[in-house]
Amino acid sequence: MDYHVLGKTGLFVTRCFCGLTIGLLQSNRPLAEGAGVIWAALDAGGQFY
Repeated sequence: MDYHVLGKTGLFVTRCFCGLTIGLLQSNRPLAEGAGVIWAALDAGGQFY
């Protein structure tokens, strides 16, 4: 994962990969497939806030 400082907060965060496009309404993916994308990102060290 590529981490960056969030503004002047001193917090390190990962880049957003537009998680909203993985659901049924956005890209016609089944729920299980969209959840798999999120779990893969979390396993790789991604963060969601």
